[in-house]
Amino acid sequence: MIKEIFRSLKKRQSGSACQPGPATCGVAVCPRYQHVPHRHLRRRGIALIWTALVILVMVLFVGLSLDAGKLVLNAQQLQNAADAAAMAGALYVKTELPDFVRMKAAEAGFANAAEKLHVTLQQIEQPANFPIADDGSYDFSGHDIIIGRWIRYYQTFLPTLDNANAVMVITRRHEDLAEMDAPPLRLIWGPIVGVDTANAAKETIAYCSSSNGAGLIVLSNEPEQTLNIAGNSVIDIDNGGIHVNSPSAVEQSNHTAAWIQNATAVIDATFLNVVGGVNPEPDSDMWDAIFANAEEGGYTVLDHMDGVQSIDDPLAAGMLSGGGTPYVIAYDEDGIAETGPGARLDLEALLDYYGGPLETFDKEEDPNWDTITSNMTLGPGYYPNGMLISAGVDVVLQPNPALGFLGNIFIFGGGPGPNNSTVGLSVSNGSLTGHGVTIYVTETLDPTGQPIGEIGQIKITGGTVDIDSPGDWQNQENGSFNPALVEGINGIAVWQDPAMPFGNNDDVQLNGTGDFHLSGAIYLPSPIHADLAGNLGDTGNQILCGSADIAGGANIHVNYDGRNEGNSPTMSCIVH
Repeated sequence: MIKEIFRSLKKRQSGSACQPGPATCGVAVCPRYQHVPHRHLRRRGIALIWTALVILVMVLFVGLSLDAGKLVLNAQQLQNAADAAAMAGALYVKTELPDFVRMKAAEAGFANAAEKLHVTLQQIEQPANFPIADDGSYDFSGHDIIIGRWIRYYQTFLPTLDNANAVMVITRRHEDLAEMDAPPLRLIWGPIVGVDTANAAKETIAYCSSSNGAGLIVLSNEPEQTLNIAGNSVIDIDNGGIHVNSPSAVEQSNHTAAWIQNATAVIDATFLNVVGGVNPEPDSDMWDAIFANAEEGGYTVLDHMDGVQSIDDPLAAGMLSGGGTPYVIAYDEDGIAETGPGARLDLEALLDYYGGPLETFDKEEDPNWDTITSNMTLGPGYYPNGMLISAGVDVVLQPNPALGFLGNIFIFGGGPGPNNSTVGLSVSNGSLTGHGVTIYVTETLDPTGQPIGEIGQIKITGGTVDIDSPGDWQNQENGSFNPALVEGINGIAVWQDPAMPFGNNDDVQLNGTGDFHLSGAIYLPSPIHADLAGNLGDTGNQILCGSADIAGGANIHVNYDGRNEGNSPTMSCIVH
């Protein structure tokens, strides 16, 4: 039975087998699918068309990606040029004129290339005020090198030539700049879609973080010798900053390296670099008030940062290097040494040159100190008992060009003065005028060179003072500024012997009454402490002191001009 069933199934299968196709075909085709070959013939070649289209699209995408890569590479080259140019300019922005800064930035930019073409930067003098774009930003169109101030507190760039500390560089490749060797970037595959070139621009801001270019330097490295600012004082350092060497810690509130007693004081300076701590602390809101009037818009210029390095006395270093200056020697706390924190005049050598102590005016009744009671003109020389001007008299210090280097130096010793004081240079009334002079206050020596008195002190607490250093006066007479003339000793207007001990009774006192004009450096080497008060008006071109107290209500204006810029490592860093 089972065998019959299998035979029946076998017959059914053999009956449904495919029959031979037409003779022209010779292929066995199942009757149900005998038209399929004709259907395949009608669709032949479609795959080839799609393959061509896909390949064309792929080629286009590959070409555009290659152009995109080329643009990225060229843009990075423009960025590298902008970085190099901005950093090169920032190295000089604190101490050199704007034209020089722009030149250095342009040179660094030109040393780089984008698309095998040197990057050319326009050295156009920037306006006092850049126009404001619709979005509220500055419109720098047409300017590739912009000098300004980087406001660390707000992370903001302010384009200005006043107290500049940063440089912005914009590298451009644009169709409008083709004639200036800055054409747009060329595309290789872009013309396929009708785009031949592409414009590009990159921007960098570099900031000078060194302490070079300080108009006020607190030189002492001792924790107790600091900068203290009280009350509603105004400290205006044009074109320069403030540097404090003191390593004091913030925890020592009365010995903080830079201590501002309340927020009514105003500081306008390029930077405030402090080796130790500051009070208020760097992130305090009080700095907004301290810098509120420093720049329109209330921008602060606080540059306190970790890692500020102590700097050596730049004026002493300049006078003592390369063979030094005649009659200038180094000083340290143990006396004369080959190196030291300050510089002093070699008084014995000067006495040998002058032939002994000189006095060009008569003493008054008290033989121990000299009070001037009548108008007079004094020549360069050595006045061992100091000079006190307390009456309404006019005293003129007259240089003597025939004496060369020494014809500009007026040396005052330390005679005993009234009320147990020591007179060096004391002015409380009248007037003191000297154009082209350096005033040096030191000790009293006898004709043999032996000290016979204390070291005199500088105490200017009133009257009219009009003093110009030799170099500054020469620049004024020439009607132009030559920075070489004011470097070193030729740029010093007032100089205190650093051998004077540190203490409250031995401070240098400068208290102006509105008639204070001093052109040159005020040099009070460490450890000398300076008490600055009153309306000091034109307080010279640089103040160097061991430490300082700035009293409430003091008005100090230092017109820093790049002299004695210091040996702080000159570093520039990219901030944007």
